[in-house]
Amino acid sequence: MMKTSSMNKKAQTGSEMVIFIWRIVMIVIIILGVIILIGTQYKKYDIGQAEAALLSKKAIECISENGEMADFSAINLGECTGMKQGRYFVEASTKEKNVSAGDYNLGVLCSSMKLGVNIIHKKPSCLEQNLILLENGMPTAVKLISAIEGEEA
Repeated sequence: MMKTSSMNKKAQTGSEMVIFIWRIVMIVIIILGVIILIGTQYKKYDIGQAEAALLSKKAIECISENGEMADFSAINLGECTGMKQGRYFVEASTKEKNVSAGDYNLGVLCSSMKLGVNIIHKKPSCLEQNLILLENGMPTAVKLISAIEGEEA
């Protein structure tokens, strides 16, 4: 009789182990499924345009104060926008003044794309805006270009 209860305990322990392993396998499958789903859905959306719009908004806050144009010589767009060096470009320019920050090559790529050049590798997300700000009480046209480096194709 003792032998039977010992066998039942071993069988019970074995079945618990199988259930435990089955649960671990199911959790791993669910986690992998979620990761794959997020990865495939994330690539469908180009968030570069949204990033460029946010960069542009920050730059506008840097170059203007209540509709008045700030002194361009005192502006550091890199610090003001909070962007790290490298994967962005922002430029604000008038006929006489210019201030920019980031990777100038992205600005060149944006200008090339505007002229119709087909960029294949790391196509940047570009946003160009024309603003009217007051400078010494006179309206002044300001051209603002924001660019975010594109993802690998």
